[in-house]
Amino acid sequence: MALTTTDLREQPGMPVEETKEVLKIKEKSNRNKDLVRIIKEDPLRNALEKGGLPTNIQPILLKSVNDVDSFIEVIKKYNLPQDVILILLRSKKDRGFLTKLIERNDLSADAIKALASHLIKSKSDAYFLIKLFERNDLPSDATKAIGSSNDGDYLEKLAKRDDLPIDIIKALASHKLYIVRKIIACKKDLTGGIIKIFTSDGMPQIRMIIARKENLPEDVIEDVISVLASDENYQVRKTIANRDSLSEDIIRTLASDPDFNVRTIIAKKTELPEDVIRTLASDKNPRIRTIIAGRENLPEDLTRNFATDPDFSTRFAIAGGELPEDVIETLASDPDPRIRGLME
Repeated sequence: MALTTTDLREQPGMPVEETKEVLKIKEKSNRNKDLVRIIKEDPLRNALEKGGLPTNIQPILLKSVNDVDSFIEVIKKYNLPQDVILILLRSKKDRGFLTKLIERNDLSADAIKALASHLIKSKSDAYFLIKLFERNDLPSDATKAIGSSNDGDYLEKLAKRDDLPIDIIKALASHKLYIVRKIIACKKDLTGGIIKIFTSDGMPQIRMIIARKENLPEDVIEDVISVLASDENYQVRKTIANRDSLSEDIIRTLASDPDFNVRTIIAKKTELPEDVIRTLASDKNPRIRTIIAGRENLPEDLTRNFATDPDFSTRFAIAGGELPEDVIETLASDPDPRIRGLME
């Protein structure tokens, strides 16, 4: 049974203008049997009263929404949700239309999110996406379209751009694709917030990139270095150990690192707190004790300890220099002739 003007008027809250528009849609739909069936079965009138519009009506609307003004008008009139707006956008491939639409200051939050999703799914020129994300009224969840995309080629090209707004950078820094995160991590002048995202990245290669950055933002450098100095990956900790100007607290942390390569790097540093020197002087690895034994101006008690160290290299490292008399006597009777020879 066909919908009539009388049927529609009987529904509360249905303006005459809406009635006429629905009848026009019904008339145009005669060429589409499936659409006619849906209109008959689905309570179209109730849908309109609730402020929505069935997705299946979109093929008809696509023909009438030819310019930006009418596009905005339809969205507002029916309070179209994001998924419905996305369907409308799929037919709009004209650059001029997209340019004008992005520049409109009366886009709803759902329209902005639908537009972001459309630009990514249709692989539109990154220029449009960047312009969209430069808006002051950008919804906080607009970046979901980026996060949910699996289009590696498009996202790689996007990530390589140097003119990305901070919201796009943030979304790409947390993306599931490793190569996308890597491209962003390698960028210069990243904000402290983005740097902190990468310090907890699941891939050690990403955290390594951050550990190697020379000019970390002042507002996060202490926190970032502290986190990476305790990283689960020894290569990351090793990279941090090689940095200049480490704080004494970080040096103490690394001096007790479980990996001897990290401790070796710390032992070789020119300036070390005395407590760190003492910690390393009793290290279980003889190579590290040897490095410490070779330092200048060691406390005498450490020198005496090194003179009886079980490792030849460690004892050899202190022999021949200026030593207390009792240490000289100890080394002069060393079981290894090479050390005794140095004391003659």
